[in-house]
Amino acid sequence: MKKLLLSFLLISTNVHAGKFGLTTGYYSLSSKSTTSAASVSSISSYNLFYFHEIRPNIVADISYSILYEKVMGGDSSYGFNIGVNYFPFQTATESVTLDNVQIKSSSHFSPFVGLGFHQRQYQSIRSAYSGPGIKVGTIYGLRRSFDLIGEFRYIRLSGPVSTTATESSLNVGIVFNY
Repeated sequence: MKKLLLSFLLISTNVHAGKFGLTTGYYSLSSKSTTSAASVSSISSYNLFYFHEIRPNIVADISYSILYEKVMGGDSSYGFNIGVNYFPFQTATESVTLDNVQIKSSSHFSPFVGLGFHQRQYQSIRSAYSGPGIKVGTIYGLRRSFDLIGEFRYIRLSGPVSTTATESSLNVGIVFNY
């Protein structure tokens, strides 16, 4: 009975395993209203995220983003992101056994595309914006416990009184596997 319970716990741990991580990089933000337009860009985009596998190749993504006008300070925007990422290629693993020695070869790159909903609160204008976004990226399998990630996001946001904003970001970071 103890072996069965231990086996069940190990299996459920693997099935519900997720990934969390942190990315940083460059962003460009432009906004328009009926009376004016503005834009800002900086190398101060920060994103803390959690990935949870829903099905093979489909991963839920929840994250929190902070954009600063300067590297660490100045005006800022922040908010939650929720979405789904699709990994079109399964990690290919080939195995060869010679004289009781098994050699495995696997692809290190896992490209993905994603759709999401994004919310931003802008500190200086005290307004909230929200809207859909898309992203493309890849995860590079580096070690068993962590990977590297790179992604590009494009987000289209709507705010109060017919204002709109677009946010583009290019981020790199680390993914922790558990």
